[in-house]
Amino acid sequence: MGERQAIDSGGSTRPRRRNRVAGSAHLLAAVAVAVTSSVGVLPNDVRAADPAILLSADDVGAPGNGPSGLGLLDADVTGDYIVFDSEAANLAAGDTDTTGDIFLRDREAGDFTALVSSDEFGISLGLAAYNPVIAGDGTAVAFEGKAPSAPGPFDGSASDIWLRDLATPGAFPLLPTDDFAAPDGESVPWSMSDDGRWILVSSAATNLDVAAPGADDTITDLYVVDRDGDGNGVFDDTAPALTPITAAWDGGATDGPVRSADMSADGRYVVMASEATNLVDGYTPACAAPCLQVYGIDRDPDGNGVLDETPPTIELLSGDVAFPPGEPSYDPSVADTGDVAFATEAPELGGAAGSPQVIVLTATGTETVASGYGPVIADDGDRIAFFD
Repeated sequence: MGERQAIDSGGSTRPRRRNRVAGSAHLLAAVAVAVTSSVGVLPNDVRAADPAILLSADDVGAPGNGPSGLGLLDADVTGDYIVFDSEAANLAAGDTDTTGDIFLRDREAGDFTALVSSDEFGISLGLAAYNPVIAGDGTAVAFEGKAPSAPGPFDGSASDIWLRDLATPGAFPLLPTDDFAAPDGESVPWSMSDDGRWILVSSAATNLDVAAPGADDTITDLYVVDRDGDGNGVFDDTAPALTPITAAWDGGATDGPVRSADMSADGRYVVMASEATNLVDGYTPACAAPCLQVYGIDRDPDGNGVLDETPPTIELLSGDVAFPPGEPSYDPSVADTGDVAFATEAPELGGAAGSPQVIVLTATGTETVASGYGPVIADDGDRIAFFD
């Protein structure tokens, strides 16, 4: 793999998500930093003398007149397409209100800003839209849409996952429900595969149309949406297949929520930070509740190239089941190689309470990167961005 390069993003504002660090073609595709009123991103070559680029601006560079970067931020593999949420009303045609909307900043086209959370006529959906993720090939965007009266992202209010195929106008709701109503719990997209087929989502809804333990409770569980449920190679399923990822080791419902998650660009590996205590047989938390720990799932353990293992086996990554860590771990990110980066306060892994360390788990062992949190590992596993 060679020497791993760490990229310290700096700053004091803790980001919710910086989903993608490019491979060797670009040192940083996009490490976006959520701030009070705007979203900025480092240029691709990360030269120390280069200024940050303001993303939350209109086509002529005027900054947004409302806060941006309130939820997740994401970029395609080139870093040319960057998606973010904003409550500004002056970033793009079709949006004139101050509720949250999703925007795409096209750096390849000369820093053009487009409204993503729109209907077929290019008008804002009128939702409170947050937390966008984009396919690595730049073809589709998924985001959270909730009632316009919602106070903001991660507020616990009910929401659906919306999808926008960037080749066609108009976004549409994605999650299937058993009563044909909107999901009745908060639902968040965390990652999308490079080809746009797989979308990793968490949901606390009780009315999702899926046969899974705990699907009818209000605990936040993890699911994968398959946009090609019929397997014909065309992503045209308006009611895509929903596969549960989280379940107790004995097949029952989980007893704690998922707080964050990530998926490798090929859709094979999933990692999550969860408060659940019954995901792995024999695990008993040794830290005070909520005792977040990092878990991993290989959706293709037999290596046949088909992501069909249901339910998948969940593995504790942030400690030993026999000797559980005494402090929490969180902010997981996974590479296509299966390497996993996360932040930990566990002394067993080099951290300390209130002083997290960024570490990486590889097939050959554990590497300590630096003090920090919010790591994002490159698809090839060779680069990591994090915040200190």
